[in-house]
Amino acid sequence: MVESLSEIRFELPNTYTQRVISINSTENDNSLDPMPFIKASFYQPRIAGTMSPISTEAFSYYNFRYEGFFEDQGVIVDKIYVEPKVKGDMVFEGYLFIVDRLWAIHSLDFNTFYQGFEVNIKQIYRPIIPQVWMPVTH
Repeated sequence: MVESLSEIRFELPNTYTQRVISINSTENDNSLDPMPFIKASFYQPRIAGTMSPISTEAFSYYNFRYEGFFEDQGVIVDKIYVEPKVKGDMVFEGYLFIVDRLWAIHSLDFNTFYQGFEVNIKQIYRPIIPQVWMPVTH
């Protein structure tokens, strides 16, 4: 198992910096880098080589199940369970929350495997300006 604590800074349009504060590993390899997941956007077709559940090819890789909705900040948010058609590397499994009628990501909670390690990804998005939602936690 590998755990890391990093300070990540982002500046528009695409400047990322990372300062690794600590890495703890039960293995002898501390090379697992979270940046491929942090720098990527779930709006891109792939994240660190893993098929995004909102890619144009997603229906070939995933089954989707609507599990209800809730209200947050005056908008309806749809809860969708994402399940890979074939379990293994290069696919996500978990929950995707979509702002109803805007089709923006509200939040997500996914698991995948990367370089042999299980990775949990949680992101929360918030409106930065009206109708533009960006990740605020990762």
